[in-house]
Amino acid sequence: MAINNLMRVSRSHNIFLKKFAHRQLSVFADFKNIVGDYDKYRKPVGSELMLGMTEFYTNKKAKDLHILDAGCGTGIYTRSIFDMGVGQMALLDASSDMLNVAREKLAAELDANKVSSIVQNSLPEIPFGDGTFDGVLLNAVLPHLPRGDGNFSGAVETLKEARRVLQPDGVISITESLDSSLTNAWCLNISPEIANKFCPILPSVEEWNKIFYEAGLKCLVRTNLLGFGLFSDEDYFDDTNIFKQEWLNSSVYYEPATKEEIERMRQKVKTLQTRGEIKEWIKDHDQTEKFGFMTLFICQ
Repeated sequence: MAINNLMRVSRSHNIFLKKFAHRQLSVFADFKNIVGDYDKYRKPVGSELMLGMTEFYTNKKAKDLHILDAGCGTGIYTRSIFDMGVGQMALLDASSDMLNVAREKLAAELDANKVSSIVQNSLPEIPFGDGTFDGVLLNAVLPHLPRGDGNFSGAVETLKEARRVLQPDGVISITESLDSSLTNAWCLNISPEIANKFCPILPSVEEWNKIFYEAGLKCLVRTNLLGFGLFSDEDYFDDTNIFKQEWLNSSVYYEPATKEEIERMRQKVKTLQTRGEIKEWIKDHDQTEKFGFMTLFICQ
């Protein structure tokens, strides 16, 4: 289902962003309250492409690369990249709670001195020297950063910093949902009123191009990642046939929704479940295998 007339929600969107502007971690998501459920349904979509593109453009093997995971969260991507044989990684995030989980996840790499740094710091500042890294990862991070009136100033400044800490042949890998791809996922398509609130938070392709231009970057690769992407597409429902609260907690896409909107969405799912129609509804309304949900940008 297409989401139309996004301009009519711009006012409520701006109010929503202002409401959460005081948060250090995100302008719209409360990561402190979801850290316990954060890893349960997330997966490092596109990590093999990020590593492969970094190897290609730097002309280095994985074992010789030093990569920064900026806005690393609990280290989901860091863990995946290490599993593919990268030599060294550094982690940066604003959340001490997230970094504590990452430390546990990367205990072996810490013991082996493969983790060069773990830094708690808020973007856009990246407190490393010029030319430190072969690659910088920014996965589902940039729209969370502070923005000016109608622009994405936090994203631009972060990308400028990422470019500064890169080696000359290094690359920046970015994964994000586009405003136009959000409703490819059935679990967002099922509630247009919630999707209408969230879509304006995400940059469009045109806005991403402007962000890259203002940051002095060139986008080398843009590709949609087929499948649901960052979030698991299994085990949504509890014993009462409604969305599990922990699944909702793991996804930031429902942050703008009111309790009443969440309840209406849950009841719609429950009704479809009761009628035995949910599998067919998902089949008819999910386009992630055809068009994807997440987009990967490789920039230099």
